[in-house]
Amino acid sequence: MKNCLFFLIIFIGHTYCQTDTDAKNLLTNLFTTQSYNKLVRPTTNQSNPTTIYLEFFLYGINAFDEIQQKLTTTAYLEIYWYDELLTWTPSSFGNLADIFLPQEDIWRPDIALENGFKDLESLGSKFIHAEVDYDGLVLWKPFHVFDSKCKLDSTYFPFEKQSCNIDFIAWAFDDSEVYLEVGTDGVNTEDAADSNGQWELVSSSIVSFSDEGVSQVRATLVIKRKPLFFIINIILPIVLLSVLNIFTFQIPADIGERMGYTVTVWLSFAVFLTIISASLPQSSDTIPVLSIYIIIQLSIGTFSVLLSAWLSRIVCLSDNIPVYSLLKKVALLKRRLHCACCKRKVDIVKHCKIDQIGDEHYNIKNETDSIKREKSDETDIDWKEDCRLRFYMFLDIYCSTNYFNLSDANDNSFTKLTHTGFTCIVKILSEKKRKNGQSNDVLTEAQGTIPNKIFCLQKLQEININLHIE
Repeated sequence: MKNCLFFLIIFIGHTYCQTDTDAKNLLTNLFTTQSYNKLVRPTTNQSNPTTIYLEFFLYGINAFDEIQQKLTTTAYLEIYWYDELLTWTPSSFGNLADIFLPQEDIWRPDIALENGFKDLESLGSKFIHAEVDYDGLVLWKPFHVFDSKCKLDSTYFPFEKQSCNIDFIAWAFDDSEVYLEVGTDGVNTEDAADSNGQWELVSSSIVSFSDEGVSQVRATLVIKRKPLFFIINIILPIVLLSVLNIFTFQIPADIGERMGYTVTVWLSFAVFLTIISASLPQSSDTIPVLSIYIIIQLSIGTFSVLLSAWLSRIVCLSDNIPVYSLLKKVALLKRRLHCACCKRKVDIVKHCKIDQIGDEHYNIKNETDSIKREKSDETDIDWKEDCRLRFYMFLDIYCSTNYFNLSDANDNSFTKLTHTGFTCIVKILSEKKRKNGQSNDVLTEAQGTIPNKIFCLQKLQEININLHIE
């Protein structure tokens, strides 16, 4: 008991009690005795600039409006500076080291959102207080919902990334009076990691700079769209419709449902194009690749409708009407390619009996029979045969077009797509050239390689043979 009394007597001299009287005296000293004026910039030497430190704490990404190109975020700022006119000695006021004052009662920088979507407005609310330390350090934490402009780049919709800037500016002062600097923490996004179901925050940064004599701080948010919803509801149906469009050429032309089927697929693409257009900005500087793909599919669908009507008319023509010479030559070429590539055997007369020697060279045998067959082929082509061969030809064209649309249309995609057909053409044209007594080195050069576009053009130019089969 004696020991407790001893320590109590020792430390009683170091015990301080801050009363309301001390706080009142401090306020009187600051605002009456020192005549503090919130309209005066807080520095004793008005020639020196006031440095304002700013930190950005993101709470969440509320929404991103693609139509208006507006990013809505919730955040608060930690803004602090030294007010040389708000200082005191703590020991004179019961060791009161800090005090909270309404933001309307002290000088504060007129920081505003420079790229705001709405009218210019000040930060914070009237009920917010600022913390003032005895050495003049003022800490102000305005909370705000920011609507900032963000230019949309919809090229790779719905897999795109958007980079949005949130620019803060000292509106009335130039950088010789008020200079904005990035604080210690810079930008903090820990609370906004999973704040939005449609957009994901990828990265963030913050910098300070001067533009035309005005100090600014720019916080940059890089966000990425979560594409699962669009994959399931838009992309997957479009791909399936593309597959259905291919089967347009598998329906016999003499079946009446062919036209209805083709028109239905065409209308489906038109509906999806409308859905995508409604979710994109009306004045976008970029066109989504997905929209281009749908437009191409829509164009192909239009061509399919016209082609179906034309082929339906052809198949109904009488056999007494001879096939046009040009159409007959195209049909014969298609038959020849089909025979050479698929090694189809004809029971009556062997059309193209091909023996494979190793993996590199091919010989076409029974030339006499083949020539006889070619002569008789011209009389075998009727309108139905012409229509059937044309089905396969347009199917090849359509599949090739879809392949190019889904790929990047680079050289590798082109060569992989055209390898089989090109090899067949080279075989036939090289053999025909050999028959005329000219060089047959095309197969040797093409063997074991996948020809590219330049190779195709060069070889076809070297062969220099028209595609008329006589």
